[in-house]
Amino acid sequence: MSHLTYAEAVVTGLIQGVTELFPVSSLGHNVLLPALIGGQWAKDLSVSAPGSPYLAFIVGLHVATALAMIAYFWRDWLRIVRGFWSSVRRREIVTSDQRLAWMIVLATIPVGIAGAALQTVFTKVFARPELTALFLAANGLVLLYSERQRRARAGASAGAGAVAGAAVSGGAAVPVSSGSPAASAGGPPPEFWGPDSAQAGAGDGGPWDGGAGDGGAGDGAWNGGPAPGGYDGYRQQPWQQQWQQQQWQAPDPWSGQDDWPYSRPGGAAPRAANRTPAAQPADTDRAVAADRRLSRMGYGRAILVGSAQILALLPGISRDGIVTVAGMGRGLNREDAVRFSFLLSAPVILAAGLLKVHDLFGPLGTGIHGPVLVGSLLSFVGAYLSVRFLTRYFSESRSLNPFGIYCLAAGILSFAYLAIR
Repeated sequence: MSHLTYAEAVVTGLIQGVTELFPVSSLGHNVLLPALIGGQWAKDLSVSAPGSPYLAFIVGLHVATALAMIAYFWRDWLRIVRGFWSSVRRREIVTSDQRLAWMIVLATIPVGIAGAALQTVFTKVFARPELTALFLAANGLVLLYSERQRRARAGASAGAGAVAGAAVSGGAAVPVSSGSPAASAGGPPPEFWGPDSAQAGAGDGGPWDGGAGDGGAGDGAWNGGPAPGGYDGYRQQPWQQQWQQQQWQAPDPWSGQDDWPYSRPGGAAPRAANRTPAAQPADTDRAVAADRRLSRMGYGRAILVGSAQILALLPGISRDGIVTVAGMGRGLNREDAVRFSFLLSAPVILAAGLLKVHDLFGPLGTGIHGPVLVGSLLSFVGAYLSVRFLTRYFSESRSLNPFGIYCLAAGILSFAYLAIR
């Protein structure tokens, strides 16, 4: 008769909480760890073993992990949920929160269908330790390749930006025609043009195209990317500061966001007129700006990025890692892609746990409620600290390479050990 010890619960709970948010696959680690330790651990913590309490234990860990993510992003989820209910109540999709709420719903549907239809296949066929090790190595290769492609795009954009900058003579402003991409994008008026405004086409490296940013062309403030002088490493110039100040005091150009400083066109007066960025915490400003960019990526792209979560049903493939890579491949900058992966993870993980919560109170959960509680608490703490660390890590444009190298090395070494044992 298999059981679950407190030592197993402590180690597994911490690993689940930490690796669920890191792009290194929590399920892969939870399959490989007991297989590598062997003995009673391999018997107690087997995903595919009949009657194993591990499945019921994982339910508690998943619920705890999802609650930690909701707790960390509670302000954001409050806005998004309010946007969803206002959309249903008013039968409209107007504000950025309403659009983002529906994007999350639609992007979650494909993995929900695949998980329900293929759960047995993924847990019985692909959850073998040897296959999991290979999937983990493959996950590392995907992360390394994605980072290499990102740097190549950033280098190409920087080169194009240098060519465009050569056209600016002595720091003087270069006029731009009304039909140019910069003008049509809604950039600053001529009085705000300066040597750093790069008045050229998409992908030229200028702050209005985001060419020098993580996502290349189309990542700029007017194409869904970071605001000038803002979050992607741009050096803020005086003209940019003045322009940003005016934008915060202007009506919302994206149809209004009822629960933020702006009002809907033709609606009531703003709740906080002429509010400046300094009036709100920096993290809140940044989160709202990121969500507004995400809300403009389009439903089709959101569904494609969300569908990448299906691959994460394979143990060894990271949900957040594969969604981040897919988002970057569809034109999101890295920080926004990571944020979208976190927002998608919470409902998927919570739903997976709640659908199986009855296992905790059935035969599989008999005698393990104490270890489940301990493991879940540690999973909550680990997940909360992990998402806090990763949010700051990627906001500083840090690389995916350390995670890719770790997954590749851990996968290869685990496979070699399991093969020769």
